[in-house]
Amino acid sequence: MALIIETGAIVTGANSYVTVAEARPYVENRGGTFPIEDIEGEYKILEAMDFFESHRSRFKGELVAIDQPLSFPRVGFVAEEWEWSSDQIPRQVKAALLALVYEICQGKDPFNPEAEAPPKIKKKVGPIETVYAEPTRVSKVYKNSQSQTLMNLLLKGNGLALVRG
Repeated sequence: MALIIETGAIVTGANSYVTVAEARPYVENRGGTFPIEDIEGEYKILEAMDFFESHRSRFKGELVAIDQPLSFPRVGFVAEEWEWSSDQIPRQVKAALLALVYEICQGKDPFNPEAEAPPKIKKKVGPIETVYAEPTRVSKVYKNSQSQTLMNLLLKGNGLALVRG
C-alpha cells in the first residue's frame, strides 16, 4: 500500500497529509523510534489518519466537495486567526498528524488513552507507611497530549464547551 498525499486539490484516493519522508525525521528528532521499513512507517501514518479522520464532523469549516476522501481542504477554515483557502492543507493539520504519528510510534493508542491514576495520600507513622486514594479529591482530570492540543486548534470551539446554568 502506498500513501496518496492530499495536496489541497482533492486528490482521488488520498489517504494522508504527510509522507514517510516528513514523518521519519519528525519522530526521530524528538527522540522517538520510527520504523526502519517505509511500509511499516506508512502503517503508523495510516493509523494516525484513522484517529484524525474520526474527528471529521468536528473540524471547523465545511468540506469543499461532497465526495472528497479526507476532511481537508475545507471552505471557511480559520486557525490561529488566519483563514485558509479551500485549496490548501493548513500547517496545523500536518502538525497535529505528525504529533499523532510520534505518539503512535511510541506505543500510545489515541483511541484508548491511558487512564489517570487517582490522587493518593501517604501517611507515615513511625516505620509504617500507608498509601491510599483520597476519596474527597478523586475527579476526572483531563490531560491533553501534544497531538490533542494541536487537534484542538482544528476543532469547532477549539475543544472547549460552554455550559450555562
